[in-house]
Order: sequence, then structure tokens, then C-alpha cells
Amino acid sequence: MKIELIIELTIAPGVNPYRGEQTDPSEVEWFEDHLLADELILHSNLIGSEVGTVRVVKRSAT
Repeated sequence: MKIELIIELTIAPGVNPYRGEQTDPSEVEWFEDHLLADELILHSNLIGSEVGTVRVVKRSAT
């Protein structure tokens, strides 16, 4: 089964590589290559298991 979702991802402060003047290009590259990759695992703490995968279709930052 496939369900399309439009989501908003709030990045935790300790993980956020976008820090204005302090931005490290290598951290941004790693973040985008690994955490905004084609497929991410969607995990539910409620059930304690993987729910499925999320495929990144479009990215935009605000």
C-alpha cells in the first residue's frame, strides 16, 4: 500500500547543519546526502517499530 504525504520536518538543534555564518559545507553535504536521501525509514515510538519508508520527492527550506 502507498500513501502520499506532505510533511514538514523540524530539525533538532543538535542536528541542524544550517547555522548561517557558522554553516560547515561538509556538514550540510552529509546531512543532505544521508538524512534527506531518497528513502528514509519512518519509525513510530508508539508501536516501537518501523512503519515504512518515506521517499523525498521535493525539498524546500524556510
